[in-house]
Amino acid sequence: MIPLSFWILVSAAVAIAAYFDNKLTLSGALLAFVVSSIHFAADPRFGVLLLYFLYHAFEPTEREAADRNRIANFRGLPWGWDQVLYNSVIATVLVITGWSLTGWEYNCVYSSQSGVIKAFVGGIIGHYCCCLEHTTTPKAVRKGANGVLTWTGLWAAATAGFEIGRTYALTEYVLDKCPGESYNRLLLIALSYLICIVGSRIESLWSAPVDEDNDVHCRHVNLASISWYTLLGGLAFLVVVF
Repeated sequence: MIPLSFWILVSAAVAIAAYFDNKLTLSGALLAFVVSSIHFAADPRFGVLLLYFLYHAFEPTEREAADRNRIANFRGLPWGWDQVLYNSVIATVLVITGWSLTGWEYNCVYSSQSGVIKAFVGGIIGHYCCCLEHTTTPKAVRKGANGVLTWTGLWAAATAGFEIGRTYALTEYVLDKCPGESYNRLLLIALSYLICIVGSRIESLWSAPVDEDNDVHCRHVNLASISWYTLLGGLAFLVVVF
């Protein structure tokens, strides 16, 4: 088993690198370190999810690299403590509450008899599906379009759901947790994919993620959106029998 001290060092290295690369302010870096350390202390799978999200929130893709300034401005970089808090507070509460109820012991969601644990895992996955979707590459859409009602929004939701589910399942496999659960891991990836698509479509009924420049909006991801995805993820994991 990888010791917690290793994950704490990873959290510190990521926060320091993001600060010196002007992706996080000092307050943002300090909070990111604390939050990621909490995630890793509870369960490395969730710590990896958080760091995966932060990486994609900060780093432009190869196609975006030529336009780093616009991407940085669109994503609101550098992030301060408030933006880090928006994108992690609900998941952090779930992580602390869920794993304190189990005595901080590792749980395999596929074999867990606890509906609470399944709901918390699903909620955390739904949380980061929402956050990752809202940090997808900005692309122009027609004025007044509602996120997933465009191909751009649909692709953003589908990609985010798949990536979060895959990251969770792959981390679990690499850490040799829950052996013999290959089928259920594939089911989890598919469920994460559906959570993000359904969540984005329903979200678009009350909130069009479009800014004044007709870009798919990701900078101002709000707690209402995150709460909805978290609730949807928790309910989905309660209903599905692994």
